[in-house]
Amino acid sequence: MIDLPITSAPLTGKSHLARRILAFLVDYGLFLAVARIYVGWVGIPDPVQNIVYIPWRHMLVLFAGWCCWFPVLEAVFGFTLGKGLFDLRVVTPHGLRADIVQCFQRRLLDPVDFVCCLPIPGLLAVLLTPSGQRLGDLWAKTVVVYEKELPSESPA
Repeated sequence: MIDLPITSAPLTGKSHLARRILAFLVDYGLFLAVARIYVGWVGIPDPVQNIVYIPWRHMLVLFAGWCCWFPVLEAVFGFTLGKGLFDLRVVTPHGLRADIVQCFQRRLLDPVDFVCCLPIPGLLAVLLTPSGQRLGDLWAKTVVVYEKELPSESPA
């Protein structure tokens, strides 16, 4: 794994809010579509109450899928599929790739940032913080930046 060059000034994530929203929609749209298919496959329908029960072991499979889909992709590649499509990267404030612990930390606050599928707390944090960080980014000390904001490596 090659680290990105360190920047002298902290990076900001404010200039690409539309890209972040679109990346969020792609990432969670795909994850929820796959989760819906999985639940349809393993769920136990209750026609009387018109709901589907999901055994706890299958909830663990969905959680493991979430752990692989988001934090692992961000730690290994620096982006998820949605972020990659919109040239966004998860980095430290000085441009280094976020490590696995930071990626898990930022994702552990997803339920707070996206309460009831409404990203109001996360959106407010992005708009109100100087570096455009959501709550998970603040805790993990990460920033989501547009790839073109990152310094290019100088030829050796």
